[in-house]
Amino acid sequence: MFLWDVLPPQLRLRSDRHWQLPFRIILTLHLSVLLMGCEPQPGMNKAQPPALAKPSSLPAQAPSGIGWSSKPSTSFQEVADPRNTIDPVLSAPRQRVDLGEVNVGDFRSIPFPIQNHSPNRSRVQVVHKSCSCIKVSIEPPVLEPQQIGQVVFQWEADLEQLALAEELQVRMTADVQADGGQPIRFEATARYKPTLMVSLPQGRLDFGQLDAADLKAGAKAVVFEIYSRADGGPSLDLDVRSSHPGLTVDEAQPLSPERLAILKANHGYRIRVVPNPRLAAGPFREQIVIHSPSSRKPMNMSVSGHVVSGAVHLSSENINLAAAQLSMSRGYRSAPLRIRLRYEPGRSLTLQSVAPRLLQAELKPVKDNEWDLILIMPPASDAAWANIRKEDLNEWLSFGIPDGEVLLSSDHSQVTQLRIPIIGSPLKP
Repeated sequence: MFLWDVLPPQLRLRSDRHWQLPFRIILTLHLSVLLMGCEPQPGMNKAQPPALAKPSSLPAQAPSGIGWSSKPSTSFQEVADPRNTIDPVLSAPRQRVDLGEVNVGDFRSIPFPIQNHSPNRSRVQVVHKSCSCIKVSIEPPVLEPQQIGQVVFQWEADLEQLALAEELQVRMTADVQADGGQPIRFEATARYKPTLMVSLPQGRLDFGQLDAADLKAGAKAVVFEIYSRADGGPSLDLDVRSSHPGLTVDEAQPLSPERLAILKANHGYRIRVVPNPRLAAGPFREQIVIHSPSSRKPMNMSVSGHVVSGAVHLSSENINLAAAQLSMSRGYRSAPLRIRLRYEPGRSLTLQSVAPRLLQAELKPVKDNEWDLILIMPPASDAAWANIRKEDLNEWLSFGIPDGEVLLSSDHSQVTQLRIPIIGSPLKP
């Protein structure tokens, strides 16, 4: 019996009988879909085999050897996600988990079951992850047809990630893709407990560029703060050391009551890290190791910088006009480039020449053995333009001011002559 046969007479189509039966079948199918509340999914390939158009559901827990760990350190809560992806090759019953509250030093291992729905063996790989703080692995990396595997996140809550977290929230993602399929995104979220926390007043622990001479004076330092919002209990107890003898950690200083009030903390310390002559020339990235009863294992903070040696130190390797928007009518005056001569106090530095000849330079003493070099292009009203040939002016307007240099001389035994490159820029009338 067709649905057509139960329609009221006024809705039936009166026409020739030779095509009435096919029309009844088509109309019945469409009405059945509407009455059942179903509609085709956007992007569904109608030519796909049923097994690929809608993969069979995975079990809530993978078979033996793949399921979730029952240990508290690996516990997490599945989060409903309407964005779950159905891929022609891979499917995953869950793509998001919430790890709940974590403390610094906590470790989590998070498995996401996956299944290969293609008729072929498929290699699964990680194509992107949101940060280096998580390790993502595929077990096994090659899945047989219908085989179940897992994507495993491994993550340890550390101080550096806490320092970068927004409102104690942490979000980690990884995109996984099988041969011939589309990327599927897996996500884990967590919230740091408001206990042991860190503040980086400078944004990160980075000395930037350090002169070798500065290491003796200990003039530069980076600081950070560690504090606790835990109610009651003894004062925060810390043991802070450097992993490298080239960095010295001063004794931790308790935070003032005013600073604790700003941080909404009960206990806290300010920690100062200073470089010393045992740091070798070149880039460095070392660790500050922190021991505290609040963490089950030592915590690390990275400290980076670059030690430069030699008789000359420049704040920049060149004078860059590429983004200067040089204008004949307004002229140009560059930001100062700092020049420092080391090891021989009381030396002199003299400006010899500037090329191309349209440009001028100014050398201003700052203090002993230090100068600021400023590059100048006079406006078109200046008399200096009268000495510019018409051919040169046409070339600069058409192709820009070419690369040039500033030439300096000195009575320093290691720096008799100093050349500072100029990167060219287009010239506008």
